[in-house]
This record gives sequence, C-alpha cells and structure tokens, in this order.
Amino acid sequence: MLPCAVDGMGLRMSMNIQEPVEEHRAAVLPGLPTIEIRRFSRLSGSGHLENGDRGEQMVFACGELQRLCLLAAQSPK
Repeated sequence: MLPCAVDGMGLRMSMNIQEPVEEHRAAVLPGLPTIEIRRFSRLSGSGHLENGDRGEQMVFACGELQRLCLLAAQSPK
C-alpha cells in the first residue's frame, strides 16, 4: 500500500521501493485487468502469492513489476 501524508498544499504520496506491490495496483501501470497481470506473471515467472486483506493475491517487487510492464508493452494484444 502507498503511504500518504497530508501537507499544506494537499495530498502528497510517496512509495517505499522495498514494499511489494499488490496485483490490483500493479495492473494500473500497464492499464490491464488483474487477470492479465496474473497471466504475464506466470509467463515471466515474476511475483509470488501472499495472503492479504483481499485474500490470496500476487505481489511484485519493483524489478518484477518493471519486467511485467515491459512484457505487457511487447505483447501483440
């Protein structure tokens, strides 16, 4: 989850690069549905399953997320 803080000018967001990114957030970057992120995850061997607030879901490290986005960009779909 992205930590955020409120400053004098509005909402400011920051991201801890070491923190894993959940599949729902990961799907936003390439603009894909979550099911497609899972498919690309299987194809690339990226990510791992974790139990979270939304049940079992894929989570990705920063480097894995970068590989997923590159794979999605190169996909003919």
